[in-house]
Amino acid sequence: MHAGLSWGSLLAFALTFPLVFGWIHFETPAGEEAQADWSTYRLPIGGVMTTVQVLAVVLAHSRRCFVWASDSQRLARLLEGLALAFESFLGVTLKVLFDNMAQVTLGRI
Repeated sequence: MHAGLSWGSLLAFALTFPLVFGWIHFETPAGEEAQADWSTYRLPIGGVMTTVQVLAVVLAHSRRCFVWASDSQRLARLLEGLALAFESFLGVTLKVLFDNMAQVTLGRI
């Protein structure tokens, strides 16, 4: 049993190590995919600490990035940010990958 766990751990390490350090890249054709995610920051604005939500949209093929600050992560703001990103990119992708956003998921299993 322990030998199986050891081999499984070694295999997992051998597969993930090159991915983490960027030695293996997944090539995505141009226009196929974008990735979007929110991040939250606390910044001083006008001398007052303010919570700012930042949407990042990255084109998978070129790694071109669009960053947009918002006051919330509501669905309407997400759609507005995506529209601005695609306007900036001068086009849309076939699909957008979201990282477990509450706005686009039904819940967690």
